[in-house]
Formats: sequence, C-alpha cells, structure tokens
Amino acid sequence: MLPFTIRQLEIFREAARRNSLREVAEAMRISQPAVSSHIKALENQLGRRLFERQSGRPIKLSPDGESFLAELEPFLEIGRRMSAYYDGPAKHRRPVNAVIGTHLFEDFVRPKLAEFTLENPDITFNFRPSADRKQADSLIDRDEIDVAFLTVGDGQKLPGAKVLALVETGVYGLPEFREKLNDETPFILPQQHSSFEKHTLQQLARHGLRPKNITARNEHVDVAIRLACRGIGVYHAIETFVTCHDKEGVLVNLRKFDPFEVKLFVSSALPEDWRTKLQDFFVDCFQERYFRK
Repeated sequence: MLPFTIRQLEIFREAARRNSLREVAEAMRISQPAVSSHIKALENQLGRRLFERQSGRPIKLSPDGESFLAELEPFLEIGRRMSAYYDGPAKHRRPVNAVIGTHLFEDFVRPKLAEFTLENPDITFNFRPSADRKQADSLIDRDEIDVAFLTVGDGQKLPGAKVLALVETGVYGLPEFREKLNDETPFILPQQHSSFEKHTLQQLARHGLRPKNITARNEHVDVAIRLACRGIGVYHAIETFVTCHDKEGVLVNLRKFDPFEVKLFVSSALPEDWRTKLQDFFVDCFQERYFRK
C-alpha cells in the first residue's frame, strides 16, 4: 500500500510551485487549514520533513522535499497514462457526496435531477443527511464531501464555494401589515419548542420583534407561506422560499433582515469533466427558477 494519497501529492506539488499555503488553498478551492493538514499528514506518513518553515516567511522545499518532488512528476505522469484505460463508458467512479439544503433540493434540484441523470449516467449522488449542513465547513476541510449547495448565514463560510446570489431575509406578509408590524402582529411560527422555532425567535429578537400573537404554527415552510398569502399572519422567511411558494406574488418583505448567501461548492478533487457538469447543473437549477421571479 502506498504511504500517501493522490490528493496529498497534488497539494504537495502545488505548495512546492507556489511557496504559499494561502495561494494553494485559493487555487485548489479548499481552506488553508486543509492544505496544512494534508501536507503534515504526508510528512508524517513519509517520516520526512518536506518543507522548511519560518514564521513570517514563505515556505520552501527542504532537501528531502526537493528529492521527493523530482520523483513525483514521473509518478504522476504514469498515473495519467494509466487513467486513460478507464475513460470508457464502463468506468466506475464513486458516487458524488453532496450536502444540499432541503429547500434547495426540493424546489430547485429535484425537478431537474431526472434529466441530469439521463444525460450523465456515469454520475451518481450520495445525498448526505440535511443535518450535515451544519458541519459543511468542517466536512469540506476534511475532503468528506464533493458538493455543497446551501443557503448560508450566521457566519457559515463554505470554504472554496462560489456565491450564486445574495437573497433577502425578513418578515413577509400582506402589504396591510406593513404599518402595524410589532409584537402584537399576527405571526406564523414553526412548531413549538423545535430548533426551527428557536432559530426563528432569535432572528426576530435581533430585530426587536418578540411575537405575542401566534395565529398558526407549521413546520413546513411552504405551508406557512401559503397561510401568510391568505392573511393568517406574517412569517419570517428567506426570499427563495417566498419566490417558490407565493404563486400570486402577494407577499412583501415588511422588515428586511441581513441577507443570506446561496453558495455552491464543488470539490477540485473531482475529475475535471465532472466538476464542469456539476457546476453547470447546479447553477442552472438555481438561476432558472430564481431569476424567473
């Protein structure tokens, strides 16, 4: 068994070329801690120090690092030639590990997934539990997921991800509630004592709202939005939810909160053709519906 992974070799080669962990992270679209972790793991597995490090100075190859780099290029070239044997339609590749927000999956991805599968039968997905979205940053750092497609706020970064859009958040309701939005306004909330309710109440409290008049509760956002459309109350939501489920366009953002970001991460460790297809697919899924509003 080889005492290293191909991923470690790729990162080592980039670090040797650039002499900067930050530049390697930017080029490979992973976090700088992930770059450091891969290099340290490679050094530990080889039992050799590959870089000389001095605080405040660029990293540079050690004598062992210079020797290892000289042997590396022929090794990778052999690997590239051998990979040609597996480029046919029978090539087996592992499923793409993906973390996708429930709303983005149901309203944006699922409607186009069958078409993508028919056009790309070699690409299959392993959709991770939606709970993994909270650990997406660390999963990316550990190279445990290939795709993350999420609406993020509250400090979540998704290292290496592309921002597809800034989307509004706030309290949505019929226009007649605009002048009387306060604690006594009829509110629609998630189920009592749920984590969803806790998060909603925290967001409202940050903006000076502490609902006292709860007219309905529902854990399903699409149902809550339809109730808001009928004037049952106002509802804290993200713009993309409203865009998808307010069919008549009757709701307005009565009080705007800080915007969230819709972000897409596609791992640079995937084959280049897969990366292109996946990026195009998820961007098309989002833009086709969001910008149609």
